[in-house]
Amino acid sequence: MIIKVVEYSLARSSPERVFLAASKALMPKLAKLKGFIKRELHKGEKGRWRDIVYWRSQKDADQSELDIPKIPACMKCIGMMRHKDMMVTCFEVIQVFKK
Repeated sequence: MIIKVVEYSLARSSPERVFLAASKALMPKLAKLKGFIKRELHKGEKGRWRDIVYWRSQKDADQSELDIPKIPACMKCIGMMRHKDMMVTCFEVIQVFKK
């Protein structure tokens, strides 16, 4: 499993409520992409956000990079992010511990 982590701030012109609505609206299309498992959205300190998307394989995560720009709902959400301080990282799940 691959976890893609995107950290960013919202653009100053993007109200949080509008961003959250756009984030929710993109899910039906994102969920149909090959290898999609789930997505989590986190809000942190100082206006930082973290989007975590789980993919079955690196190949699926890589393909999503080609598919996402073709989805208007995804591009609307991405357009509300401040790209200057955006960080994108992929991680392979190595160990999982449960209670």
